[in-house]
Amino acid sequence: MDLVDHYAGIRETRRIPFAREAIALSQIRAHLGAAVTTPGARPPQLLDAGCGDGTFLSFVDAAFPTLALDGVDFSQDRLEGRQPSRAALRQADLNRGLPYEDAAFDVVYSGEVLEHLLDPDTFLRHVRRVMRPGGLFVLSTPNLFAWYNRALMVCGVQPLFVEMSNESGSVGVGPLKRFKLQERPVGHVRIFHPEALRDLLALHGFRVLGMKGSSFERFPGLLRRLDALVAKVPTLASDLVVSAAPVA
Repeated sequence: MDLVDHYAGIRETRRIPFAREAIALSQIRAHLGAAVTTPGARPPQLLDAGCGDGTFLSFVDAAFPTLALDGVDFSQDRLEGRQPSRAALRQADLNRGLPYEDAAFDVVYSGEVLEHLLDPDTFLRHVRRVMRPGGLFVLSTPNLFAWYNRALMVCGVQPLFVEMSNESGSVGVGPLKRFKLQERPVGHVRIFHPEALRDLLALHGFRVLGMKGSSFERFPGLLRRLDALVAKVPTLASDLVVSAAPVA
């Protein structure tokens, strides 16, 4: 089956990170510590696997100007809208691995990517391969067991973020169809719950250091505030932000 570029034509102009990105930045900062400011030290290398147009890389660039930045994405269209200009970007199908040498990176970040992959196992094996000893892997992905998904499934409605069609994002959503922001799907192949994510990471040689919850940025008004409050309990959150280390 040919892969579909669900994000072709999309350009982001955000200057403020989403909540999940802010969490990731804080985890990266805590991990790198003085390494990003020590004079004469080798600049730490960060890879954004599934970087899109480089929006997250631009936030990293602003926070850590001495980091060496790389990004890789399936969408050539998104890469052509690249930012920041100093990042080295490549096009590749992440289902087939990462086009980098072994032990190339101190930090690998992958935001909202795992749910799009037909072969997450190959991807995670390659993430482990390209990481240096003592490195940090940070990923975010939607939570199948989010508080509202638990209620929706009991009511016989398809959970949010789970897509049943490659042509329509409204299959199975029932009365929620009126609230859909767009009709086209975004390409979600599988959605994880917290323990499944832990198991998958362990299978591919990672030890989970921490798991935090994050809210969904596209909810309106009161629902967004409620979601942010519930996100303090990761197992109920809209999004999971996981930090992990390669097992020696």
